[in-house]
Amino acid sequence: MVAKVYVAKVGDVKYELLTEAYAAANETTGIELLSNITLESTWKIEKPINITLGNYTITGTVELANTGATITGAENGVTEVITNVADYKVVYENGVYKLVAKVYV
Repeated sequence: MVAKVYVAKVGDVKYELLTEAYAAANETTGIELLSNITLESTWKIEKPINITLGNYTITGTVELANTGATITGAENGVTEVITNVADYKVVYENGVYKLVAKVYV
């Protein structure tokens, strides 16, 4: 028997697919990652939810629509809330896209 691998949870419910977790999430119950995730296509977040990365990463392209969605994660031990990806520079490093620095024009 193969053990299930859960990638995210919403509240107390664990999900094997990020798409299932996203469908279940809402303003009061965000998504918490349980493992590293590699996206096969652009993930467009179109509702006001919080995604908590913890010590995990999302590899690929994440597009935040202007919905009040946030991504909370730890970068070098410092937690930062990302509410507008347009304010950040995306860097591709060692096979991973990272939001690493605010860009002011």
